[in-house]
Amino acid sequence: MFTLNKRRRSTPRGAYAAMLSGLGMLTALFGMLPSALVAVTGMHIFWWAGVMLVIVAAGIESISGEWADTYTKEEIKALSKRNIYRVFTCGFVPLQIITFAVAGFMWGQSALSLADKLGLMVTIGIMGGFAINVAHELRHRPGKFESFMAKLALSVVLYSHFYSEHNWGHHVKVATPADPVSARYGESYYRFFWRAAIGEFKFAAEAERERLGRKGKRTWGLRNDIVQGWLLSLVIYGALIAVFGWQLLPYMLGQAFIAVAFLECINYIEHYGQLRDRRPDGRYERCTQKHAWNAGKIVTGLGIFNLQRHSDHHVHPGRRYQALELTDEASILPGGYAQMVLLALMPPLWFRVMNPCVLALYDNDIRRVNLTDKLRAKHGYVVEPELDSDDSDVAVAA
Repeated sequence: MFTLNKRRRSTPRGAYAAMLSGLGMLTALFGMLPSALVAVTGMHIFWWAGVMLVIVAAGIESISGEWADTYTKEEIKALSKRNIYRVFTCGFVPLQIITFAVAGFMWGQSALSLADKLGLMVTIGIMGGFAINVAHELRHRPGKFESFMAKLALSVVLYSHFYSEHNWGHHVKVATPADPVSARYGESYYRFFWRAAIGEFKFAAEAERERLGRKGKRTWGLRNDIVQGWLLSLVIYGALIAVFGWQLLPYMLGQAFIAVAFLECINYIEHYGQLRDRRPDGRYERCTQKHAWNAGKIVTGLGIFNLQRHSDHHVHPGRRYQALELTDEASILPGGYAQMVLLALMPPLWFRVMNPCVLALYDNDIRRVNLTDKLRAKHGYVVEPELDSDDSDVAVAA
């Protein structure tokens, strides 16, 4: 199930490609599915439909075809101009908020048992993880409307600092020890989660302090992107509490935690163990197709707006999701993203599968791998002082 597959090339085009991408927008409505399934079948297990979705997707990935594309410059330009793809990402956000509110109403019903409520909360949280991915796509766009929609999506899951950290932090420091979002070889997902979540907020706060300081503005004012996100959260959460009462607070906080945990699991997968080489001048080389883990599974691409073509996203951060490529130079995961999420939750199996893949990527030279502090000490490898990355200009393009 987790062996490397030979990729088959298929290239959906035109209306067919747009239709497939549009299915990703509909994942925002997935949170409404559990109640319908329970009503039809009488089986309360469907309140946990979010978990079932990941498991079923992993199974489908094991038998599904793969979707690997490269485009001409003219095709990339044409794809990037097609506004229908913007409709899918921007349209996701209002659907996300509607589903969040409807699920809140269902949570407040006395007919639901504690197990039912927990299942619903987890399902909405997994949907929230998809929403952060949509916010990620929107954050990379220069327009004010798409930027606002990114903030709105992040506010529902209380992760507004992602807006400041991602472009100016992760994209500059990716695949180096300085990046809290690049998982280290030998680091379990559970250790990574806390290091990443805390590190992202610290960097975002510092980035906002520097950005506003250059403009002569105070850090924690209304011009702070993090504060703006918090205010949006206050409005959305306050409105639901005003309508449905304080009993919704555990649901809202719980789904936010699950959403962030789901996001960080994806982050864990995307750069595990990868390290950019140093150039002769001591700076890190620019990010290449090698420096992220990719998957070509069609079923994965449908729901996450081509996030699995992650190398090309880092090489071309300004490129819209529909024009991302999966090239022969890209590092390929031994399974689809859904499969790897399940594997990441079981560290011994994860290490057994992924550690050989990482070492193979670096010709079995462990000194070229992004190691944990413990493994660095074990191998007598000391990381040199951090120097600038050659991706210092990438945030502008992002």
